[in-house]
Amino acid sequence: MIRAGITRVFFTFHTSFLRVRNRFRLRLVLYQLERATREGVTCWSYDEANMLGDHPIEVVLLATDLEASRDFYRDQVGLEIINETPSGVTFRCGGSTRLALSKSSVGTADSQTQAAWRVGDLDAELAELRSRGVIIEEYDLPGLTTIDGIADVGFARIAWFIDPGKNCIGVMQLK
Repeated sequence: MIRAGITRVFFTFHTSFLRVRNRFRLRLVLYQLERATREGVTCWSYDEANMLGDHPIEVVLLATDLEASRDFYRDQVGLEIINETPSGVTFRCGGSTRLALSKSSVGTADSQTQAAWRVGDLDAELAELRSRGVIIEEYDLPGLTTIDGIADVGFARIAWFIDPGKNCIGVMQLK
């Protein structure tokens, strides 16, 4: 039993969903976090009363070409790699969140948004992404139209890009 006030480095689970014949298969990839170092790997303090809503969540994206996806997120999106294995790559994001890529033979079969960053200045973030060669998607669909890559969805302004694994990633600024 974990007692209040004890800080421990825990295993974290990467979950990834493989879509096979309209069903998802859960694949767990277990890796051990390193102790907090100058690279800033975060440790969390747990107590008996905590619920999942009190903890950060990891985003796991599928990548059929892990090397191309790793290079895209490192070089074009500008994320720092904190862990790399033959089956996956983990990047540091804001706060205590991380983005993980998991090698997949199937890839992503869904064209909807897989994950989205919340940012304070969408225009500045998109300018930086474009300067690094990231293509911001344009949409002209019933109920969703972008202007210069940005859609106003009522509660937020949002833009999307597609990574090499065909994952649709959003960048949004809440109103």
